[in-house]
Amino acid sequence: MLLLGHRGTPRLHPENTLAGFRAALEAGLHGVEIDVQPTSDGQLAVHHDPHLTSGRRLREHTLEELRLEKPDLPSLPEVLRWFAGSGAALLNVELKNETDRNDGREALLVQALRDVPLGGRVVVSCFHPLSLQRLHALDPELRLGYLTSDHPASKELQALAAPPPLYSVHPHFSTVTSETMQAWHARGLKVFAWTVNDPLEAQRLAELGVDGLIGDLPDVLRGAAPHAATAAR
Repeated sequence: MLLLGHRGTPRLHPENTLAGFRAALEAGLHGVEIDVQPTSDGQLAVHHDPHLTSGRRLREHTLEELRLEKPDLPSLPEVLRWFAGSGAALLNVELKNETDRNDGREALLVQALRDVPLGGRVVVSCFHPLSLQRLHALDPELRLGYLTSDHPASKELQALAAPPPLYSVHPHFSTVTSETMQAWHARGLKVFAWTVNDPLEAQRLAELGVDGLIGDLPDVLRGAAPHAATAAR
């Protein structure tokens, strides 16, 4: 069972920063989950919301302009280069998307991953089925994860003319049951549950056999690991 820091260690460091990512590994986690979205100069910034605290939208400003307000805002290539030498097991890159329009963000992401090859240490997740379809068309070898806050048998995903093959499903922890776990694993899907911050919930998920936990608190995630080992035996 892989333990991933949700945006790093957001209770201890600013989220989606290199300092937070480093702290997650130092705390014994296996990797991190990050968010990416495009800037006006064709770069991918590692940031969750479509705007900064001031309301400045990422899509309308260059990376350097955004860094005037948020100096610790990393770009995806910077995070990939750090990750390449970190020894971490998995980087979960969530591609943020708010529209059906193809604005090229999928192509930017695929190119960044080609520039810094990380082999099987990356999974790209997204709530948007069309983005997953575009990512697969650009790179059929890319490991894709479907993010959902509801049951992952999404009508939107099923309605695609050519649904992309998935490596994993990333459900909200509340939708993970023994029945859904059995169904997902029967389809050959890895299951990474988010955002898991309650010790009892982490233990429940570990005992169900999830493949990964994504959370804000390293101690909570590490505390679930013995229960996963017990379930596996």
